[in-house]
Amino acid sequence: MKTLRNTAAALALALLGGCGWSVGASSSEQVQKPTVGQQLIDLQKAHATGALSDAEYAKKHKEVIDAALATP
Repeated sequence: MKTLRNTAAALALALLGGCGWSVGASSSEQVQKPTVGQQLIDLQKAHATGALSDAEYAKKHKEVIDAALATP
């Protein structure tokens, strides 16, 4: 019976641990944007698989680079 209680308690803690609630967490969490390098890698992969045409790839590549150069 004691083992069953311990198992139930461990299960409850595991379920509560994944619900996103934590002590001391701020109410506004920052969303981390992918790095310029990761954006360029993702673009290249999309282009290589055919998801982006040559023109779309060139346009998006330029946008990513221009945005990176514009931010301080």
